[in-house]
Amino acid sequence: MVSALYDEIGSTYDTADPGSCRYSINKTEKSGGKLLVYGEVTLYDKYGKVTGGWVDGSGTPFRTFDITISESSRDVTSCEID
Repeated sequence: MVSALYDEIGSTYDTADPGSCRYSINKTEKSGGKLLVYGEVTLYDKYGKVTGGWVDGSGTPFRTFDITISESSRDVTSCEID
């Protein structure tokens, strides 16, 4: 699950360093054979400073995410950061 979140951060945000970002899980629930995970992530750059994620400095470092995991295979089927 964490690797899916790191992959999404790395592929979406120009200035965020996935290994430096901090996340917390707020809620998990089961629904229709899926495990749904909801949480918050704060984006940090490789120097440990908060970043909006974009080179031009725009955006907010505080984002929410939701991850869907298949209960049967335990594979992540989606990871969305808002």
